[in-house]
Amino acid sequence: MSLVLEDVGVRYGGVDALRGIALDVERERVLGLIGPNGAGKTTLVNATTGLAPLASGTIALDGKRIDGLPPHRIARAGIARTYQNIRLFGALDVHANLAAGAFGRPGRLTADELRSLLEWAGIPHVDPKARAGALPYGDQRRLEIARALAARPSVLMLDEPAAGMNPSETKHLVDTIRAIAMSGIAVLLIEHDMTLVRAACDTLVVLNFGVAIARGTPSEVARDPVVVEAYLGSGAESLA
Repeated sequence: MSLVLEDVGVRYGGVDALRGIALDVERERVLGLIGPNGAGKTTLVNATTGLAPLASGTIALDGKRIDGLPPHRIARAGIARTYQNIRLFGALDVHANLAAGAFGRPGRLTADELRSLLEWAGIPHVDPKARAGALPYGDQRRLEIARALAARPSVLMLDEPAAGMNPSETKHLVDTIRAIAMSGIAVLLIEHDMTLVRAACDTLVVLNFGVAIARGTPSEVARDPVVVEAYLGSGAESLA
């Protein structure tokens, strides 16, 4: 199972938010998507999940085109995501949030599945009856990952999952992301934390002003002078 983007473009008015993007997100692999703020990273996720219409190109999941489908059909096809800003149902408990993630699949979320999802996301200590909005920030981030996994996706798109986490939480997040990929899921990771990117990703694609300016392993990308220039010598060098 793979997610393939070919010549994808997104336009807002007269501005090209994305132009000519080609990606292949493969199962059991973590593809990192990095770039300066405003480079088009979240726009790419929104386009893939049906929240931003394409101006050009195609998006296919396992050989079947999904561009043009409404978001709920794309989700049921096998693509799940998290968000830059936490979007849990804060007033509901943990169990209800996970059940919401599993809503589009057959059958109800069992107690064993609930415990397994919490463990998979690295929060086995969390009480399923706890109010989601009352959890510590790092646990809320992980609960979003668990909710996405509840849909049994073939592709998981993580939009800055380490935002707001401390170094210890980030280190454990690397293990979580790698375990998700090794389970057979294709993972696309957007992240500014270059330590996490270096440890979690198999390959990287670098966006700048909506265009892919480099791709390769983390070490290859770190040596690319175009990337170093785009990051003004700060973000890319820390990959080395």
